[in-house]
Amino acid sequence: AVVAMFDALGKAVPVPDEGQFKRLQSITCLMGDLYSRELAAQTWLTDNGVDAAAAAAYVGGVFATITTDSAKAGPETLKELVAEQTPGGMNEMVISEQRADGAY
Repeated sequence: AVVAMFDALGKAVPVPDEGQFKRLQSITCLMGDLYSRELAAQTWLTDNGVDAAAAAAYVGGVFATITTDSAKAGPETLKELVAEQTPGGMNEMVISEQRADGAY
């Protein structure tokens, strides 16, 4: 019943102990990183002539779509989403460059 109540507010992920709960909570600090990436994309678009309102709406929409793909992730979902990037494409290039820089 408690899980159902919290699922109505978002995604409830029950874990067996407080240590796991605290580790899960630590992931929320990635929110600022996500928003900073969105802001960087919006800024790049506006710096390159795209209307500010259009840039904000587009970036918000694209990131919402991207994160929806993983909203109901299972144990292999994220690995599969990374692996499905087009070989030699821009998404794979960004991943490769960030791996080389030590981001992953």
